[in-house]
Amino acid sequence: MRWTAFPVPISALLRLTAGSYLRSDPVPAAPPPGPAFCDVEEMRIFSEAEIDWRATHAPWNLRRDLKTNATWEAECPATS
Repeated sequence: MRWTAFPVPISALLRLTAGSYLRSDPVPAAPPPGPAFCDVEEMRIFSEAEIDWRATHAPWNLRRDLKTNATWEAECPATS
């Protein structure tokens, strides 16, 4: 029997075998790192009058800024 007697089954077998290697999902590249927290945030400083006003009129905003200050103190190096 000649090798070329069965070209369709042989080519199908080769395609199936090769296709499993070609279709394997490549490892996704890691996304580029974003900016550091310390590069985009800064310590927020408020006057007593501003704290009083924000505590009355925008407490959610004051809480967010206090959390940002706490994170900034924990994450960012002290600068002189």
